[in-house]
Amino acid sequence: MNISPCHVYGPLLLAILLTGCSGQESGQATESTAAVMAAQTASTPSTPAGTVAEPDASHRAAPEMHDEPAPQAAMSAAQPAPTGTAPPSPEESVAPPAAQANQPDQASLARQAEPALKPAANAAAGTDKQNAMATLASPHATPQQLAHAAMASHAITQASTVHPPRATSQVTHASTVLNAQSAKAQKFASLMTRFHRPAALARYDTLVAPPPTMTTMSLKMGGVGISNFDDVARVNFALKTSDSDWTNNYLDPRDTREFGCGLIGDCLFWMQTGDRTPVYYAMHHEQRYAIFWDQNKAIWDLRLAVQDP
Repeated sequence: MNISPCHVYGPLLLAILLTGCSGQESGQATESTAAVMAAQTASTPSTPAGTVAEPDASHRAAPEMHDEPAPQAAMSAAQPAPTGTAPPSPEESVAPPAAQANQPDQASLARQAEPALKPAANAAAGTDKQNAMATLASPHATPQQLAHAAMASHAITQASTVHPPRATSQVTHASTVLNAQSAKAQKFASLMTRFHRPAALARYDTLVAPPPTMTTMSLKMGGVGISNFDDVARVNFALKTSDSDWTNNYLDPRDTREFGCGLIGDCLFWMQTGDRTPVYYAMHHEQRYAIFWDQNKAIWDLRLAVQDP
């Protein structure tokens, strides 16, 4: 049987043609698919180096269930760390300074401060000599002055009748004593003009009740009563009269004592707390005074205690 070349090569050529067409189509499809993937890659942001790209949502596994964080950890994460010291509570109040004991030797402080003291605002007008003469002419000073005059007169009389040769010496001595007493009284009167008169004790000065002995003590002639209102501390002060120099005195807590105020009815009071400004007053006899701790000034101070009617 004779097979012609057409019958042999025809199917072969057809198969070759079909294979070439399918390869061309697959190449075009491959090229189009690569172009689409390149376009998607260009539009999607690139993942930084060192990081792993997140898988697609379709292939992502379901999230695992974890326990909630502890309350303390959550609070510490929510609240910022404290900076500095917490401000004090408005309910907390600063305690006032407590009463403290002052210097025992108040007399030396008073003597050193005398020359620098200025005349008090409530002192009587006039020179020191006029004030001294007014003090000597007061009813309180008259008995002392008359006593010295009587002594001088008696000495002169005795000298002229009994001992005439000694009359001159006795008169000179009596005159010297009288002049010395007068000079001392003048000096004290001059110093008194530099001291203030204490104000009356007010309610806002101190909330402490007066000691019981303050209202029951009976004052003697020429004395002053002074009470220490504090419950804990002893207070020191100095007093000076017309016939004595500065002397140290003190009062224990809640104590009341009587002090002599001299012959003319007035005496001087000095008190200093630490290195603060001192207080100095002129006191009158047969009066009661209160020493208390002034919390606003942080010093000991003196007031005239008003008596109940």
